[in-house]
Amino acid sequence: MYKVFIENREVNFSQAITLPDGISLKNDEVRTFKKWLLPLILKRKEGAIINVICEDLEKDMAIFFKDHKAISAAGGIVEREEELLFIRRHGLWDLPKGKIEKGESIEEAAIREVEEECGIQGITIKEELIETYHTYEVGKKKFLKRTHWFAMNYEGPKETIPQLEEGITEAMWVVEDDLRIVYKHTYPSIALVVHEFLKRTDR
Repeated sequence: MYKVFIENREVNFSQAITLPDGISLKNDEVRTFKKWLLPLILKRKEGAIINVICEDLEKDMAIFFKDHKAISAAGGIVEREEELLFIRRHGLWDLPKGKIEKGESIEEAAIREVEEECGIQGITIKEELIETYHTYEVGKKKFLKRTHWFAMNYEGPKETIPQLEEGITEAMWVVEDDLRIVYKHTYPSIALVVHEFLKRTDR
């Protein structure tokens, strides 16, 4: 299964199995993202979970990916003394992440982006968490961002410096009891990453 977030809607692409309320991709005539599938998805309200049932999952996903320019990114959720590090970007809570540069490993990119966006140094990676996909548009171009997420540790000073030039206005440590505030003002894909982190750490 592929889970892709499209304009704050969770879209699950699965191989020809019975799913509730599913959109079925049956033949080549309907395998067009922009003209057929996207309008159906956008009819659902934000926050909806949408199942797309594919006769040939890999073939359909190849068509879907081909309709977008692929971007690879990496980031993480950082823990320090039972607090988690979030950023506020464009008025919403987010996790630090960014594009993987040429010659970088995924892990190197994740550490660099988190340190740059939050103004801290000395992060270490504990484990890989999850990969997410989400789409966005710039002008008339459609992009599909694949982000590799890691669980990270940090033992340095608590002070942060948000990277203002990247539209980040805050970098804040949040205790677990306050995560409900984050969930109310974040993206579904970020909520998924946090959920996976909490599940892995057996909270």
